[in-house]
Amino acid sequence: QEQFSEDIKIIKTPGHSYDGLTLLVKTPDGVVAVCGDVFWEKDFLENDQYATDSEKLKESRKTVLESADRIIPGHAGMFKNE
Repeated sequence: QEQFSEDIKIIKTPGHSYDGLTLLVKTPDGVVAVCGDVFWEKDFLENDQYATDSEKLKESRKTVLESADRIIPGHAGMFKNE
């Protein structure tokens, strides 16, 4: 984890790749996670056939879901975490 400011930090989110990172940004509308391929899109498949480590990916997804109000996935537009 690296904190750039009070509103911006990077966390490690391995699983899809060994070196996966997610950027968390506090905004007036809540926390936005820019998470690359931790999620491909809003309706993500539970099993990522390209994952380097499925268990770590599951943990990373849980972390992102617990941390963010909105998510920007790797292959589609931003969605609200509901």
